[in-house]
Amino acid sequence: MTPEEYFDRKRKVHLDMHLPDDAPEMFERFDAEEYVATLVDANVNSVTIFAHCHHGNCYYDTAVGHKHSRLEFDYVREVASECRRRDVAVMAYISCAWNHRAGEEHPEWRQRDASDEPRETPRFWWWMCLNSPYGDQIIEMTREIAADYPVDGLWFDITYVAPPGCYCDYCRAEFSDLHGRDIPADPEAGTEDARLLHEYRIGTEQRFRERLVETVRSTDPELLISWNHAGDVTQLYLDNDHTADILFREAHTPEDWLPSIQARWFQHFDKPYECCTSRFHYGGWSSFSYKTEAKLHLEAATGLAHGGIVDIGDQALHDGTLDRAAYELIGGVYERARAVELWCSDTTSVPNIAVLHSSRAHHLGWWMEHAGDRRPMTSVRGAARVLHDGGRHFDIISERALDRLGDYHALLLPDQLVLTDEELEAIRAYVEAGGAVMASWRCGMYDENGEEVSPTFLRELSGVKPVRFADYSCGYVVDPLFEINAPDGPLLFRGPGPDATTKQYLKIPALECEASGAEVLASLSHPIYERTREHFYAAHNAPPAAPSGYGSVFLNRVGDGQVVFFPFDLFRFYQLDSYSPLRSIALSMLDRIAPAQEVIVDAPAQVEVILRRRGSRRFLHLINYANQRFGQGSHPVVVEDIVSVSGIPVRVRGEALEVVERPSGRRIDFAIERGYTVFTLPRLDLHAIIELTIP
Repeated sequence: MTPEEYFDRKRKVHLDMHLPDDAPEMFERFDAEEYVATLVDANVNSVTIFAHCHHGNCYYDTAVGHKHSRLEFDYVREVASECRRRDVAVMAYISCAWNHRAGEEHPEWRQRDASDEPRETPRFWWWMCLNSPYGDQIIEMTREIAADYPVDGLWFDITYVAPPGCYCDYCRAEFSDLHGRDIPADPEAGTEDARLLHEYRIGTEQRFRERLVETVRSTDPELLISWNHAGDVTQLYLDNDHTADILFREAHTPEDWLPSIQARWFQHFDKPYECCTSRFHYGGWSSFSYKTEAKLHLEAATGLAHGGIVDIGDQALHDGTLDRAAYELIGGVYERARAVELWCSDTTSVPNIAVLHSSRAHHLGWWMEHAGDRRPMTSVRGAARVLHDGGRHFDIISERALDRLGDYHALLLPDQLVLTDEELEAIRAYVEAGGAVMASWRCGMYDENGEEVSPTFLRELSGVKPVRFADYSCGYVVDPLFEINAPDGPLLFRGPGPDATTKQYLKIPALECEASGAEVLASLSHPIYERTREHFYAAHNAPPAAPSGYGSVFLNRVGDGQVVFFPFDLFRFYQLDSYSPLRSIALSMLDRIAPAQEVIVDAPAQVEVILRRRGSRRFLHLINYANQRFGQGSHPVVVEDIVSVSGIPVRVRGEALEVVERPSGRRIDFAIERGYTVFTLPRLDLHAIIELTIP
């Protein structure tokens, strides 16, 4: 099966099967035909089944690992053979770095922290070191499955080293061989030791994945390869990611907004991708509960609308059966998916707005900042949420897609710490040719080693002279010279409050900048003083002082294009606080510098906008993520009923010949205004698909 043939199958189940040896009635009711029929009856056309689980049990006849002590048949062979007969694609799952049995039998193979204590997961299985002989054992299991089983590919889980790194004897010896010194123990963020430890940890992961890929390719080059977090927007192992055939990212409550960000990132790889959730109400895996039908429909709609495979996770029961009620739920969701996938498959994202998410900036942030809220990933999420909540379609791209910048109307740079000379030249050429850029905070201020450099982006493209970071954890945008949908007063931005470790307020200070060529469109005010135990004002931050003399919004013209620069991290603050005036500032400036966009939808912030194309046809997807209720802490986000939205104004660039709602086939009245197709969607329930024919 080719990756393209696999990608045509949009309705998948990831069938977890982490089974202990001591449950009652183990495998007593297993019947391969009935087992696979349950999947087929639920409209499933692709599945991942287990060959090796976190308990350390194998579910096939292995000469290398430990076969489950109460399994008297070859589960992988029977299920895979029946899947082949029923035309269900099948991937074989192999757990890698989590293994309870191996950790008990070989404590010397466990991952260890800097104090030489073994690492145990919260679920009681051990973290195993991939550099130890245990890693060789996983490679040999992989070879067994690849050589002798009727599967379409292999899927690997937990190919990781627990942060900040492993200190077992094998890793200490390898690090010493590589660097001629001891592995750093709990180094301070931002130091050379922190960089070395981070690079060694991710290098270990990447080298092990390379071994897995080489093993599969050399055994059977026709088999597909994927792993958990291949192409993950929060990890950015770009070289590794490009060796996977299928990209994959799971997301569970309370990460409910992450699947959209992940799908938009997947686009620029030009590879098949899966958008994975689970059927469980309590987030993650194996809680043996049921999501509401509305919630699961919304999650499936997100994956489909972005052109991906929908993958719903389940857990097989220990008696060898599948939960009938779960597959009634999944079957209903996939019945709807089956009805609309014709208008979701074989489409590509229409370039409109790009958000740059640089791997160099991401990894620098990992070891330079001790607090996640100060890393670029938070700012990238905030930029995506500004666009999502503002009814804009966008992609998230890496530095390897900068050759495509000319396809986009605007480029957002959310706290991209590192901008190489080549990247700066690509951005400069884009702007000079008429492109629009909107950037925030520390863009281009560091090299990959964390050293401060002359900020060419700020000085030359943004037209500002950076002076220093302000000594405040908050600030105010004041005296704007542009329209904002917000109260006519000082507009606050502030950090996330006290740091969980230090208990001190985490500062994300504004960069005090003077205009050297840019126009100042709003001023910056600091609070009258910083909040401390000795010096505080009421319950939170102090009110604003007089304008500081520095700007908070700058606009610079470069050739035929324009650059907007926010010297405070507007995107990060929006992600942290959802403060709508910040979104209004960003969207007002975006529309000023990039008035020609592919689509603008005037809908509530809960409505996601996605624009795809196939030839001359455009497919506009609107997803109504409404009526959410939140549990406490990490408890579930619940959607029980969809509250409809009526009368949504839409503008799509191009002059359409017809506008049709799918799958109903109902035609929508439209008009052509200044090169745009303009119409009103009468009603949005859960997911609307509008097809436009634009020659």
